Amino acid sequence: MKTDLKIFSNYDEMSRAAAEFMRETLAEKPGSVLCAASGNSPRKAYELMAKGYSEEGNRNPFKLLSLDEWVGLSAEHPASGGYQLTQQLIRPLDLAGYFLFNGRFEDENLEINRAKDWLAANGPIDLCVLGIGVNGHLGFNEPDDYLRPSAHKIALAESSKNHPMIGDSTDYSPEFGITLGLGEILNARKVLLLVSGASKRAVMDRFFTKKVTTELPASFLWLHGDLTIMGDVEAVSERG
Repeated sequence: MKTDLKIFSNYDEMSRAAAEFMRETLAEKPGSVLCAASGNSPRKAYELMAKGYSEEGNRNPFKLLSLDEWVGLSAEHPASGGYQLTQQLIRPLDLAGYFLFNGRFEDENLEINRAKDWLAANGPIDLCVLGIGVNGHLGFNEPDDYLRPSAHKIALAESSKNHPMIGDSTDYSPEFGITLGLGEILNARKVLLLVSGASKRAVMDRFFTKKVTTELPASFLWLHGDLTIMGDVEAVSERG
């Protein structure tokens, strides 16, 4: 089991290191699959990574799989994860191979199977980039009595409904999410967990107890064989 913890003085330094880590990892294999969380934690890192590829003239450098999506939002909605990934990675890098959840699906099972089929045809995941919710969720795998191994629709916890991505949106109130499961995440060759800001300090203190529990879905990352954690000093303290 390999776990590497890197703590940075601020968000920008963390983001630069994360961008370099992502590019180095994805360069290890042609056609690598990047499973990408959306949100603020990886936002700057994606921007810097895309800029680096663009400056080198490197187009279509990897395949992209979205981690999750708000049920009810299409990838065209500015508050959706798909919109962020499209604006930051798909369009700037002309990515040809990618999967984005359609949060406005009509048939739940068809959408879940669409994700499973794409992963079966293109996977496994080479690098999974994750954030952590204030309640310890990964993607939309929320704290519960049990967790699901594969893609599924899920009722959102109250803290997730108030996520900054939704912000002041007046045309959407989230109730459900659709997400990859813990089994699909843990099957990734490498995992990069990015955490930033004082709001994440409490959940990271719980995470570093290393007690694996469904009440803290992120704790299952301690079972992964190649985990890198990058955080700023507001979110993560030095560990012995």
